[in-house]
Amino acid sequence: MFTKSTLLSLALAFANTAIAAPARLVVGSNELCGGFAATGCKDGLTCVLDQFSTAGKCTPKVALGQVCGGVNNPACLDNLTCSDSVKGVCKLKAASLDQTCGGFVGVTCSEGLSCVYAQSGSAGKCKPHSAFGQVCGGIINPACGKNLECSDKLNGVCRLAGAAENQLCGGFAGVGCKEGLSCVYAPGSSGGKCMRKAAVGQVCGGMNNAACADGLTCSDSDKGVCRK
Repeated sequence: MFTKSTLLSLALAFANTAIAAPARLVVGSNELCGGFAATGCKDGLTCVLDQFSTAGKCTPKVALGQVCGGVNNPACLDNLTCSDSVKGVCKLKAASLDQTCGGFVGVTCSEGLSCVYAQSGSAGKCKPHSAFGQVCGGIINPACGKNLECSDKLNGVCRLAGAAENQLCGGFAGVGCKEGLSCVYAPGSSGGKCMRKAAVGQVCGGMNNAACADGLTCSDSDKGVCRK
């Protein structure tokens, strides 16, 4: 006679055997994969499906610059990534924080990071983007974060990015305008909109009119016309 504990152990062992998933079949190069059985491929291979088919053949993963993406093209080698999820080319994976970037192979950094070079280095390290007021510019400083721009191309500080034409400017945050635009305030307003700079003969001056285009001057500081 079996004891109660023995019967319980046997029942548990049977249950575990019954629910165990069968091992997935893995095949080699040029063998059929996918399909109803969801057959996989060995390491270094990828299942490339035929057009309008649920099955394909195991194909070697592709190298830098080769076509990849989707189910009808091979996947990239493990140290690469595809430039497009549907159809692209294999490129180097973006580097993470403090990993090497740039250099001869031109490794880029992951989102939110920029490649910062040492003074005399041929490669750099991925560093976080600079925040408002922090140093930026050139290749030896980080780039500015989202919605910011550098005050100088070589060595500046991060400031709010200039607004585009017809976007809000000035106000409490002091948002500037992109090149070729000036912040024009409506009378009695604490903020304005970015408008194109005025040409020769157009009205200029003060806060309620556009500034003159580069190379021109306004005939009056409050309200005048642009002239050469």
